[in-house]
Parts: sequence; structure tokens; C-alpha cells
Amino acid sequence: MNILIIEDEAAAASRLKRLITEIASDANITGEADTVESAVQLFRTAGTNTDLVFMDIQLADGLSFEIFEKTTVSAPVIFTTAYDEFALKAFKINAVDYLLKPIDRMELMLAIEKFRKSQPTAVESFTNDLATILKSVAAQKPTYRQRFLVNWREEFVPISIADVAYFVIDNGISWLVRTDGKRFVADETMEEIAAQLDPDIFFRLNRQVIARPEAIKQIHKHFNGKLKITLHPNLAEEVFVSRQSAPEFRAWLNR
Repeated sequence: MNILIIEDEAAAASRLKRLITEIASDANITGEADTVESAVQLFRTAGTNTDLVFMDIQLADGLSFEIFEKTTVSAPVIFTTAYDEFALKAFKINAVDYLLKPIDRMELMLAIEKFRKSQPTAVESFTNDLATILKSVAAQKPTYRQRFLVNWREEFVPISIADVAYFVIDNGISWLVRTDGKRFVADETMEEIAAQLDPDIFFRLNRQVIARPEAIKQIHKHFNGKLKITLHPNLAEEVFVSRQSAPEFRAWLNR
């Protein structure tokens, strides 16, 4: 099964590829694109040998419906999007499946099973309505992760995003640190976690730490334009924001 992935978020694309290959042993990711223009070129060169396409709605240089206006997409498309499910009901009418981000493993499995059981979908049947649908969806606010289900001894514990102070990498393991200081293993990479968080609420300080504003206790100027951050709850390791990220970090805190 030859698959193309059209996705402009590297972390989301990486997670999707991992889930697809875990679920479908015959899956072969034959190409990827992160913009409308690169997707158009990809379909022109590899589109005829494609069985299935996973396509994000909003790409770096525009909405994905522009791809259909510029080239022929002959393979069935499963849309992956962070937008509200209610607005996406229109896709069902046009026999187009979709997955709401963050992508759930079971939903992905069901979508692939649906594809296997169906005949190849003719994209032309819904192309005329696609632009209107996608523009409507793009006007919706994206949805972000609201809670994390974590392992704690012999049980699962749901933790609301409002109770998360920060995420940190320690010895290669991703940890969720609650506002009361309690730590839980987060069974995802930091890239996957970052892709699911509201950027207004969380900021990736560096490769090791993602924090919310309330967790920033102190900010110290450091040499070479770096910032040294003291977190609450306390983190034993020193945390630095690079000179390159410092302006964006200050703007984020100053909203």
C-alpha cells in the first residue's frame, strides 16, 4: 500500500508515519510534502502510483484544497486536521474520511480498515465543494490536547492540561510534571507532545523542557544572550533558553 503524507508539522508527520507503519505492515510511505507547491509536484511525479493520501488541511503556504485546483489527485484522501469535528461532518457527505488531531491510534486503524474495504474513491466527485468546505473549517479554532492519561502504579490517572506545570526529558524519558510537583511518565516524545499543545499556553524552552507561564518562577540574563530559567515546581537541572529563542519567549510571556 503506497501512501503519501502531506503535513507541514514535522512532529505530527513523524508520529503519523510511526502509527501507520505500526498498524499496517504493508504500508510504504513513498513521499512527503509540507507545502501546497511541493505537494503539487509530488502528485505530478508519484501520484499515479499512490493508493492512499493523508493530507493536513492547513499547510505552510495555504489550504490544501489548492492542491486539487492545480493538479489531479486520483487516490482516496484521509484528511488530518486540528479543527473542530462538527465542521468536518461535511466531509462525510462527500465520502471523505478525516482524523482529528491529535490522531488517535484506534481512529487511524478504523480509517485504514475503511479504505481497505472500499473501492478507490473518485476525488472528482467532491472537488467542486471542497474549497467551500475547507474554508469553513479553516475559520474554526484548532483543538488542542485537553488531558493526558498516564500510568501510576497499578492504575491509569487522567491529568487535566490545566494541572500540568511543564514537561521535561530526563534520561531519555518524557515526564509530565504536575503543578503540585508530582511526576508521571508521558508515553510520547517531546516532539509529539509539543505538536498537541496550545502554543498560547505552553512554550518549548529548549529540547528538554516545555512549560506554561505559571511555571516560570524567575528569568535571569545569561551570557551570549541566553536566558536562565528557574521553574516551579523546582527542577534540579539548569534550564536555558537560547539567544535565538529568547525574543519569541519574551513575546510569549508578555502577551
